[in-house]
Amino acid sequence: MFPQPPQLEPVIPPDDFLHPDTWFLGSPLLWLILVFVGALIVFFFIRSKKRIVPLPPPSQIKLADDRLDSLLASNSNLHESATELSLIIRNYLSYSSKDPVLYETHIEFSRRPDALMNIPEGERLPICHLLDRMAQLKYSANTPNDKDQVKQLVQETRELLHRIDSVLNQPNSETLVNPPKH
Repeated sequence: MFPQPPQLEPVIPPDDFLHPDTWFLGSPLLWLILVFVGALIVFFFIRSKKRIVPLPPPSQIKLADDRLDSLLASNSNLHESATELSLIIRNYLSYSSKDPVLYETHIEFSRRPDALMNIPEGERLPICHLLDRMAQLKYSANTPNDKDQVKQLVQETRELLHRIDSVLNQPNSETLVNPPKH
C-alpha cells in the first residue's frame, strides 16, 4: 500500500574520493613547504628592490626663474607678458609667504589690509608697485608691443623675487613683521 522508502547508499570512505594523481594536494607538509618557499621569495623580492628616493621639489625661486626664462624665450607681447609676470609673482608669493594673493583679483589684493604681512616690510611697496604696473598693462586697451619693456619687466621681477627669497630663507629673519608659523 505505501511505497517502500528509499534506501541510503553505503558510506564511502573519504580516501576513495581522491584521484590517485592528486594525493599531494592533501599533504599538509607539502603545503607548509610551499608557503615557506613563497614567503622567502616575497621577502627577497621586497628586500632586493632598490629604494627609490624621491627628489625634493624644486624651490619656488627656481620655478619662478624657469618661468621667467621661458617667458623671455617665448617672445610674447607686452600684454601677455604682463599677465604672465603677474601670475609668476603671485604664485611665488602665495607659496613662499602663504599669502592668498594668487586667488584674489588685483583690487581685492590692493584693498586687503593684511596683504603681504609675511614679506619684509621694505619689499611690500615694490611688490605693490610692480603688480600695479602689471595690472595697468594687462587691462589697458592700448598696451604697446615693446619687447625691451618686456625684458625690463622680467629683470625687475627676477630681482624683486630674488631679494624676497634671500630674506625669507634667512634663518631668524628679523625683517619680518609676522614670521610664518610652522
